[in-house]
Amino acid sequence: MIYKVTLLFILMMISFQSKAQEIKKFRLMFFNASQNLSDANIFYSYMKNVSVCEGTTSLGYKALSEFMKCYHSFNPLTKLEYYNKAKTHLDQVIQEDPVNIELRYPRFSVQVSIPSILGYKQNIESDKKFLMDNLMSAETDEMLYDMIRSFLLESSYCSDDEKEKIRQLI
Repeated sequence: MIYKVTLLFILMMISFQSKAQEIKKFRLMFFNASQNLSDANIFYSYMKNVSVCEGTTSLGYKALSEFMKCYHSFNPLTKLEYYNKAKTHLDQVIQEDPVNIELRYPRFSVQVSIPSILGYKQNIESDKKFLMDNLMSAETDEMLYDMIRSFLLESSYCSDDEKEKIRQLI
């Protein structure tokens, strides 16, 4: 019996580590997709088959791959189609998992970057507050911490006082 429990524990740890590595891969793919169309297409192709059983974080990155397709599209109708799909998907996933910093950070970054005419700015203040309140949480690994911290420090949506508070977090 103890062998079965030990084996189950080992398998669970391997599964958790592989999921964490997969999320780090998604982050890098998202960053690269923001840089050029080729990487956006790779990211979208990789993420388009992600299903509900893979969890909210994976579904969030799927929505982000749709935002990247929107960002790099030239045709206004195609751009709007990807935008509407991505916005709906990301908001649904955050509604299911509102305390996931891995989802709130990208939504904040999208909303502060997207043109105001699209009207997708309603969560900026609440996401910013959530990010600042949870930046040092146990669920924030070093890579994610650095990404969020850097983005907030460069954001025009953070006041000088907020930026000073972020700088003091170590």
